[in-house]
Amino acid sequence: MKYIYVPLLFLSVLFAGLSCQRAEKSYPPAMQRAISLLSARPDSALYYLSQLDSQMADEPEETRVYHRLLTLAAEDKLYVPHTSDSLIREIVRYYEGYGDSDKLMMAYYYQGSVWRDMNDAPRAIDCYHRALEAGRHTRCSDLLISIYSQLGTLLAYQGVYDESLQATRTALALCRQYRDTLSSPFFLRNIGRIWGIHWHNTDSMLYYYRAALSQALHNRDTFTAKVISIELGGVYYDLGKMDTAKVRLLKYQDEEDDLDGIVSMTLGCIYSREGQRDSARAYFSRALPYAGLRQQVTLHEELARLDYAEGRYAEAFSHASQSMALRDSITSLTETEEVAKINALYNYHRTEEMNRQLEQRNRRQRGWLYGIVSAALLVACATAVWLRQKKHEAALQRQKIRNLEAEQYRRSEAYRAESRRQLAELEAQLCKAEKDKDTARRELLETRHALLELSAAKDRIEQQERGLLVSQLHRSSVYAFFHKAAHEEVRITAENWQELRAAIDAAYDDFTGRLYSLCPHLSEMELHICWLIKIQLSPKDMAQIVGRSQSAVSMARTRLYKKIHQKEGTTSDFDKFITDL
Repeated sequence: MKYIYVPLLFLSVLFAGLSCQRAEKSYPPAMQRAISLLSARPDSALYYLSQLDSQMADEPEETRVYHRLLTLAAEDKLYVPHTSDSLIREIVRYYEGYGDSDKLMMAYYYQGSVWRDMNDAPRAIDCYHRALEAGRHTRCSDLLISIYSQLGTLLAYQGVYDESLQATRTALALCRQYRDTLSSPFFLRNIGRIWGIHWHNTDSMLYYYRAALSQALHNRDTFTAKVISIELGGVYYDLGKMDTAKVRLLKYQDEEDDLDGIVSMTLGCIYSREGQRDSARAYFSRALPYAGLRQQVTLHEELARLDYAEGRYAEAFSHASQSMALRDSITSLTETEEVAKINALYNYHRTEEMNRQLEQRNRRQRGWLYGIVSAALLVACATAVWLRQKKHEAALQRQKIRNLEAEQYRRSEAYRAESRRQLAELEAQLCKAEKDKDTARRELLETRHALLELSAAKDRIEQQERGLLVSQLHRSSVYAFFHKAAHEEVRITAENWQELRAAIDAAYDDFTGRLYSLCPHLSEMELHICWLIKIQLSPKDMAQIVGRSQSAVSMARTRLYKKIHQKEGTTSDFDKFITDL
């Protein structure tokens, strides 16, 4: 367990970035009121802005655009997630030609926030750099601090720690320059995190954590002090300083809030390491309602280990099963990106920005020649982006195929044989540990053995369930109908196809959805062929049902195999792929 498990809510601070905007007399009174409230009361600001929706059509274009930007800013401060960039694109496009650098900086900042919510880190980082470029001479201190804060947080999540540290230090320097003491503790804490995570420098890490806590206490900000103190307790735990961690965390054990899960989970780990099983189980159980998916996996594993050690096998099985189910959920919900790819995309956007600045200088220096040069650059950039996109799509498709093959292997007899081999190996190691009277190793091996047995049992149950579902499909009326239609003149309706799809998806775990995830652009005939392969019809029978020649059906199968696997394959290869899917 690492101290970086502190929820995203406390990784960074979303600062008020609109204090530099003046409520100009040309704006409606309600809009001026919203501007003044946006920093401290975004909910009230959003209320005033919503009152103006009906009269915006009669206002000048700049007022309408600024109203939309303020609305988006208020929603961002209220943690409303952004799901589309269409609105902010129009706002940025307007202010790029309007001439107000402060509002352009603000527009770029919220464009970055939109891309951040849409999990496109390179574009978000690029927008934040554009915001800094637009606001080179701005006096909007709060917005500048917000930009560097977001840059530091986003770069840290991508693993670009050197630049994250630089951005966070700049945000801290701006806080000190503009006497923003309330925000300083979080930046000091984030600097400490980077020293610990990236450079493993314990002294520097503790120095910045203590400085952050001292600043929060000086501000009399009890909540921030509590957040940092709890995280510092986790740091001490990771460093093996159990007594120090326990003293710091026990102060907050009776405060029931969102931080209770962090406190309880860490205390549970401490008591578990000290051998106090009852206390450990109590704290782990208390942490469960507050834990995220990843923390729940750890908590259920710990509870399973404690129950198994005390002979409570049913409870151990329950917790182990829940842990495995949660792991499956995390696998299905999480898209992992390699840091090298993110760095490459980030460097690409930074290079593109430098090229854009170079093009602007060339325009002033070369005049009419700039048109030819810029056209060539645009063609090159468009080609590079297209090639990169195609390469990215190919890489994603290969990853999908690898994931599918891994899942198919997990269901195979080879995987079950490997599980049996591992069980036999663990049993041999257990015998040796008992002979050597190595109690600690024996307990560890018993835990591993129990978990492996639980996993094997789960796999057997799933295999039996799949067999029953497939058997049910083979006995269904729709299965018989399509086999009959291959030899008799039977009119097949759209309802018949939908019934077949429902039966196949029920038997083979959403077969159609998984097929579409691998090949989104399936034609109706191609989809029908895949369904007919799944119910074990011959190519001749498939041709009869879909109303095509047997050669056309064969060509469709080989074409689909190449589209999915990005390599040539035979009709037999495709049939096997569909059968195993």
